[in-house]
Amino acid sequence: MKTKFFFNNNQKTKLSKMTRRVETPSTLLIPAEWTQFLEKQIQKHGDLSSYLNYLLKEYEIFIQSEAIPKSKRVKTLYQSKGQNLVQMSFRPSKEDWFKLKLLREAFGYSISYFFVLLMGLDKR
Repeated sequence: MKTKFFFNNNQKTKLSKMTRRVETPSTLLIPAEWTQFLEKQIQKHGDLSSYLNYLLKEYEIFIQSEAIPKSKRVKTLYQSKGQNLVQMSFRPSKEDWFKLKLLREAFGYSISYFFVLLMGLDKR
């Protein structure tokens, strides 16, 4: 027997808003020396979300084979100071942002740091 769920109008409105808004605003901190390369990649791929998606797919085998070394620190490793970090705001897909969060936990790097590591693979 199937269970039926009943929502009042307020709950229906909230649910509708939640399912409609798939992408949420996010920010990456990129070292100033990488911004020119990143701008070229954004032009090539259309936007930062598409470039992130490309990086995650293109370098999945590197990630799975642990070609990117795991941080040996217990706490999250952030980018070093003095790099003149530039904020890049965008709306990643929820799937890609979730993957980055998982990779952050698995490797011990901040999300922004991990993104820059992926860009490093792409720049080679």
